[in-house]
Amino acid sequence: MTDFPIPTVDPAILASSLDDDESTAVLATLEAWVAANLNHDLEVFLATTSMTMTTYEWYTQDGRIEGRNLHEDWIREQSPPADVSWTLEDLLLRLYDRVAVASYTLRVQALEHGMVVQAHSDESVVLEQHDEAWRVVHVHKSPHGLDTDV
Repeated sequence: MTDFPIPTVDPAILASSLDDDESTAVLATLEAWVAANLNHDLEVFLATTSMTMTTYEWYTQDGRIEGRNLHEDWIREQSPPADVSWTLEDLLLRLYDRVAVASYTLRVQALEHGMVVQAHSDESVVLEQHDEAWRVVHVHKSPHGLDTDV
């Protein structure tokens, strides 16, 4: 059995204490990516998302979603909700050289068909740095309130 070296990393960086350039760039990319998804901003979504992104959304698909095409199509085809507001609660951001892992609870409120809709989900997002830009490469989402038996 081969022993793999365990990288030494600084303790997790909380969003409230981000002060170095890389952490700020990761957070800016993450926030732009979340906003692009919620506001159906295709240009920003494409700029912040890897072509080979993988996603686990157990509530929409059985198994892994390969590539960004499903989300790209959804953004193109669906109308964005009106008056969207959102927060990333309990954000934990970890940097591992050219890889970043963010975990948080996403809380969303929007106006859809004249009604206020609220949703929240626990999410983990992996970003990689390519050509000096950060891109989302993997997402895992677990929304709250979809299964009343839990």
